[in-house]
Amino acid sequence: YTPRIKEMHRILKDTGSIYLQMDTRINHWMRILMDDVFGYNNFRNELSWGYRTGGGTKTRWMPKSDRILYYGFNGCTFNPQKQIIRQHRYYGHKSIDEYKDEKGWFRYGVCRDFIDDIQPNVGQTNGKNTENKERIDYSTEKPKALIERIIKASSNEGDLVADFYGGSFTTAEVCKDLNRNFIGCDISEKAVAIGLERIK
Repeated sequence: YTPRIKEMHRILKDTGSIYLQMDTRINHWMRILMDDVFGYNNFRNELSWGYRTGGGTKTRWMPKSDRILYYGFNGCTFNPQKQIIRQHRYYGHKSIDEYKDEKGWFRYGVCRDFIDDIQPNVGQTNGKNTENKERIDYSTEKPKALIERIIKASSNEGDLVADFYGGSFTTAEVCKDLNRNFIGCDISEKAVAIGLERIK
C-alpha cells in the first residue's frame, strides 16, 4: 500500500481529499499508514459503510460494515449531503419501511439507488447483495449510490477524480454520470476491461 499512498499524496490538490475503503480487519493498520503519509492533522473522519448480508454464523458475528478513511487538506472541497429519513408506515396490518430524500418518499427497492438509512457517516446499501440488479459480479464491487454520495460531497462538476484501485470501475461510471473527469488504474486486466466497457 505505502508506495501507492505516497503517490496519491504527491498528486493530490489542496482542494482534494482521499477516501480509502477496507474491511474492519485492517482499518487500524491503514489508519497508521495514512497518518504517516498524509499527516495526523489531515485525518477528517472514519466513515462506516453498512450493508445487508445474511445472519450470523455458528462461529462469529456476521460482518455487516466496512470502514472508509477520509483525509483532506484544510482547503478541501466539501458539499454537505442531505440526509435520507426512514420511517415505518402501516398499510392495514402490514408495516412497510419508507424513505424520504430531497425528491420525496419512496420504498426500498422501488425507486432510487440502493440506499437504506443514511447514518451520520456514509450509511447502508445492499451493495453486497447478489440480487442487486446493478451488480456485474466483481468481488470488490461497490454500489453506485455509495460512490455517488462520496463524489458529490468532495468534488464539483468538471473536477478530476482518480481511483487507484479501479476494481469494477464503478467510480468511472459515476463520474461520467455526474460530469466529473476520471483517471483510473488497476493491476488486473479483467478490471481494466470492465472499466473500458462501462465508460465506452
